[in-house]
Amino acid sequence: MEAARLYRHILRKKANHPDALHRLGVVELQTGATADALVHLRRATQLRPDDGAFLTDYGIALAASGRAANAEAILMRAVDRAPTHAPAWCNLGDARAERGDEPAAAEAYRRAIALMPAYA
Repeated sequence: MEAARLYRHILRKKANHPDALHRLGVVELQTGATADALVHLRRATQLRPDDGAFLTDYGIALAASGRAANAEAILMRAVDRAPTHAPAWCNLGDARAERGDEPAAAEAYRRAIALMPAYA
């Protein structure tokens, strides 16, 4: 994939480029390379620990790898750092639903919908 190749090129020149790490991780997640995505998204969040979008995508990758409890913790950080980031709330709802906490999941979904009605 061309995007992944470009992000890797950037990372060869600047190994700690947070945006390239983040975007490469998202591409890897979308293409099923979850283990690689986790590495890149974890590093991106280390470089930008308060970035709600980075934390959200890292949480999604954790959930995709079967680590729902870890995903929920990261997504809680995401909503703490970026309380108006609707995707963080929606994915927090998914993580809570995965572990069977429907009331907490519903609350997170309500927050996501309040911020972005299209989530309904």
